[in-house]
Amino acid sequence: MTGTPSERLAKLSEQFLHESLQLSPISASQAGYHTYTDPSSGKLVRLDAELDELGTEDIAEELKFYRHWRDRMRTQVPYRSLNPQDRADWILIDDGISNALLDLEKIQSYKHNPTVWVEAIGNALFLNISQEYAAKDLRMADAVSRITQIARFVGQARQQLTDSDPIFIQVAVEENAGNLGMIDDIGKDLPPTGPVRQRYDRFAPAAKKALADF
Repeated sequence: MTGTPSERLAKLSEQFLHESLQLSPISASQAGYHTYTDPSSGKLVRLDAELDELGTEDIAEELKFYRHWRDRMRTQVPYRSLNPQDRADWILIDDGISNALLDLEKIQSYKHNPTVWVEAIGNALFLNISQEYAAKDLRMADAVSRITQIARFVGQARQQLTDSDPIFIQVAVEENAGNLGMIDDIGKDLPPTGPVRQRYDRFAPAAKKALADF
């Protein structure tokens, strides 16, 4: 990679930020990163309409991603090559990568804490409702798109979770009630007819059942 260390850091930082958010549409919504063009297909991806993919293969890809970026940052922009201001930015990125790897490799909260999954669903739907990133009809369509993926997401949670502290389970149950209520509220806010209403009516019952059985 050409350029000064500062220029290389700026370029790599931007690339890492975008690619890491593309891995987590929920985090992307929270960060205000709403769309990107898939380089392989040329398709515009609406991140606000997607839920994260957290199956076994997806977790393996996340591990690969963060290990790659840890090595890339340390090789292409070594800490000692940077000025004091850039070093602070480098530390923020390196710490973020290290924290992600700590959770994926050792803590593995996705295996032991059901609130991680329940809160992810709640955050995803709440961001569609609360953030005015687009017209309301489009945001509601995004929320319904996420509702269509809840059964898949809960299935991945069941696949990943191995054990949990009873306190985590109790909190997850309480938070899950809020998610069920939010799905109902979204339905009440939709027009009585149209394709978005049809999708909601088709998928909301399965989403609610998956959450109720979780």
